[in-house]
Amino acid sequence: MTPLLALVGLAAGLGLLAIVAWRLVRARSSRVAVRAPFALPVDAQRLALTLTSGLEHAPACRYGQTTLALAADGSLGLEMRRGGQRACWEGRVTPAARARLLGALREAGFPAPRPPKGPAPAIRPGQTFDTLVVVGAGDDGASGSLTMDANELRFDAVYGPAWALLACLTKQVSAGEVGYGDAALLPDAVEAARRTA
Repeated sequence: MTPLLALVGLAAGLGLLAIVAWRLVRARSSRVAVRAPFALPVDAQRLALTLTSGLEHAPACRYGQTTLALAADGSLGLEMRRGGQRACWEGRVTPAARARLLGALREAGFPAPRPPKGPAPAIRPGQTFDTLVVVGAGDDGASGSLTMDANELRFDAVYGPAWALLACLTKQVSAGEVGYGDAALLPDAVEAARRTA
């Protein structure tokens, strides 16, 4: 047998092996449930999210660590931890405010990270991050998350508008005690706000 015929036979054998392997993988994948990628809910009434900002013991964080939680039923909770102290507020977010927030997240392309402006800088002392986690629309409980530098968020062209709305909700639910947001951005977005602890 010439070397050329041996090489052709080997290639044909490998091709046949590749076809068999592909068919096996395809047959198995039809029996395995594939998890769909995260998707924002279509209806604002299903929007549920958590925003965690700052650090409890960092001197640079005026409000310590805050956690804003919006449930799918519209209830809103805010917890602030600073220097071993804890304060909590609750309220309800109006459907119009939830729709506007969902629109801002969708426009930003959440949870896709914004394009980098260059090489990632080193983390600076005192630097804090905000982490937003949104529960998806599917029944599988999938969630998407994004973490960004807290100081850059206010000026970010992509995610800045969504974060401004979240800061507004923080300010309104706490009756102005917590947050840097502009409460007038979403007038009367939070109903029945009260301090609970």
